[in-house]
Amino acid sequence: MLENRPSAARSFEVKEILGKNREINAVGNTLTTDGLVLETPASMLEDNQFLWLEIGLPNSSERIKALAEIVDRSDSHVQVRFKHLFPDQRQKLYAHLCMN
Repeated sequence: MLENRPSAARSFEVKEILGKNREINAVGNTLTTDGLVLETPASMLEDNQFLWLEIGLPNSSERIKALAEIVDRSDSHVQVRFKHLFPDQRQKLYAHLCMN
C-alpha cells in the first residue's frame, strides 16, 4: 500500500462537475491518496455531501475524476475524502504522488 503523502505543489485546479455544461472552478492546496483540501469557501460549492471533481494533478497535464465526500467545511476551505476513483484514475493519482 502506498504512503499517504501530500503533493509537493502548493495549488492546483479543481472543478466541481455539476452537469453536462455546468462546473464550478476551485483551487486545491493539499492532495493525498485519501482526498484533498480546496481553498474555496463552502458557500461557493453546491450544498451537497458528495461532489464529482475533476482534478488537475499538480505540475502535470494529467487530470483525474473522483467522487468525493465533504468531511469539513469552513469560510475558507473545504476538505474532501475520495469515495470513488476508477482504477485507472487511482493509478494516475498514486503514480503522481510517488513522483512528487
